[in-house]
Amino acid sequence: MRYLAYLILLLAFNTAFGLKMVYVPAELQTKNISPIARTLYLKLPLQQTDTDWVFTNADDLLAGNLELRIIRNNQIVESIIIFNQGKFAEGWKAMLPPVPTGPGAIYFGFISTQPYYTAPGDRLELRLQVVKAVKGIGPRSSGILPKGLYVTSGNYSGLLDDFQLNQADLYKMIMQDDLSNEDKQILISNLFTLYNYTAFMNAWNNQWQIAITTNSGWLDEYSQPEEESL
Repeated sequence: MRYLAYLILLLAFNTAFGLKMVYVPAELQTKNISPIARTLYLKLPLQQTDTDWVFTNADDLLAGNLELRIIRNNQIVESIIIFNQGKFAEGWKAMLPPVPTGPGAIYFGFISTQPYYTAPGDRLELRLQVVKAVKGIGPRSSGILPKGLYVTSGNYSGLLDDFQLNQADLYKMIMQDDLSNEDKQILISNLFTLYNYTAFMNAWNNQWQIAITTNSGWLDEYSQPEEESL
C-alpha cells in the first residue's frame, strides 16, 4: 500500500526535473492569502541524478542540524529546528521511503505532525549542518553528501487547504488487480487525510551537491537475477 501511495503522488503532482522536485498543480493551490495552519512537507534540495534519495546511516545525518525559517514581511516568523544532535525535534519525523531500506537508513524527506502558520507570500530558508560525510543511495546512483554547512532559500511548491482531487480520477490511478474495493477506499481516505492542509516545500533556488560514487542504485539491486538453487 505504501508504494502505491507513492506512485499516486508522482502521478498527481507534476515532477519538475530541473530541480527534481514536485510541484502541486495550480488548481489545487489555496486561494487564501492569509496565514493558515498547515503541516509541513519538505525534501532536501539534493543535486544528484535521481528524484529520490536515502541516506544509509541516519545517525550520521541526524548528528548535524536541520533548521527551517519561515520569513513573512521581511521578518522571521518561525525558526524551526527539525533535528539536532542526534534526534528529531518534537513534532517531526522522516517520511517513509518508497522502497525497503536497510536498518538505520533514513529518507531525505521530512514531515511535521504539528501545524505551522503558512501563507502564499512567505519566503523560506533551509539550513543543514553536516558534521560527518553521509553516504546515500538513489534509484540509479550512490554517493556522499560531504561535511559542511548547506543553505538554500525558496518558497512553497504548494499550499493545500482541503485536498480535493476527484475521487473518480483517484480510482483510475489506483486500479490494481490485487486491491479490493475496500482497500481502494481506505487508500483514498488516507490520501485525503494526509494532504489536507499541507504546505509543500520543494521549490528551492539552489541545490546541494551529492558526490556521486557509482552509477548504480536500488533499482540495480532489485533487478539482479536470482541465483538458481542446486
